[in-house]
Amino acid sequence: MWNTVALLQLLDAGCLHCVDLRFNNLSLRGLSVIPHVAHFQCLASLRLHYVHGDSRQPSVDGEDNFRYFLAQMGRFTCLRELSMGSSLLSGDQLLSTL
Repeated sequence: MWNTVALLQLLDAGCLHCVDLRFNNLSLRGLSVIPHVAHFQCLASLRLHYVHGDSRQPSVDGEDNFRYFLAQMGRFTCLRELSMGSSLLSGDQLLSTL
């Protein structure tokens, strides 16, 4: 995850329109990369495929990380697409947090 953060910090915040973090196997803890993405003012598309949350063993940390992720999503004022395909988050996790 830190390589991803370092790369994001090198990019011009005014030019990037799409961030695709597929195949990174982000865990719920890995969603902490979101504040580093949020400084891209023109971001219209965010793809976070393969976010793994263990619905069989829910944890307070996992719920807190997901709540933090949702709070950070409010920073994306130009976002038009959020794709979380192939994620192992259950519908219950998503709906109960919203």
